[in-house]
Amino acid sequence: MEVNEKLKGLISNIFIIVCAGILLNSFASDQKKKNVVIIPKGQSRSFMLTNFNSTFYFAETSSKNTSSFQGFNVQTHEFLEDYVLEVKGRPISRSNAEIYLYPNKLVRKYSDIPLEEEVSLSDSLPVLVVKLTSTEKLPLAVSPQISEDGTSKNFINHWKEDENVLFIAKRSHTARKEEDDYPVWTGIYVYPGASFTGSNASGSNVRMVNREGFIPGKLTFELDGTAYVFVVVGDDKNDVLEKRKIVLKQFNIFLEKSGKKIEGVRRT
Repeated sequence: MEVNEKLKGLISNIFIIVCAGILLNSFASDQKKKNVVIIPKGQSRSFMLTNFNSTFYFAETSSKNTSSFQGFNVQTHEFLEDYVLEVKGRPISRSNAEIYLYPNKLVRKYSDIPLEEEVSLSDSLPVLVVKLTSTEKLPLAVSPQISEDGTSKNFINHWKEDENVLFIAKRSHTARKEEDDYPVWTGIYVYPGASFTGSNASGSNVRMVNREGFIPGKLTFELDGTAYVFVVVGDDKNDVLEKRKIVLKQFNIFLEKSGKKIEGVRRT
């Protein structure tokens, strides 16, 4: 088991290095001239973001992910396959966005709706950050897609209402161990808040990138100006919440509990 995990990690690291080299060569000439690559609507390219701290996000600029190697990865293990955004109950098509690809983030500017989506990673933590901005109030929803370990029966998902966090973990990996030395829990949190539609017992099974996966539920919220979706990976639920606290401070965001500020100061 340990040998297989090490071999898997080695192969994954080699793959990441090769892909990063291809992407860097592809964008190098453009980045010498300016710090952004602009991709017109309807054209999709693979891209990768990394914080060089065992965390990377490998995805498509203008479509859903097309490879089982793509997704949000920490220590060579995938914690999120992809996510779907909806506005007014309808999925948003990434092909309708003009893409601005920077070294440290991806920005999608949609032409059919007044929405800007910015995808980045925390500099120091295993956290994927999706920033959503609009000049109008929009009813939005985000559905996380999970696929590394099969269908919903292989996962635990728990909506912790008082923290507004959706927790997800593999049933086969509920604690960090010497032979399975990688994080356990994924926590998905929307700021300033969301409601959860789904089940703590299961989710909806779907087919993703030629393998089985599932959607644990849907986080629904109203976008009024700016909102954030944080995907946080940790060893246990408390570790996820501690990492959330740190990343919220990085973004100058505070939470309120019983009328008391407990995090930083919100940027205005």
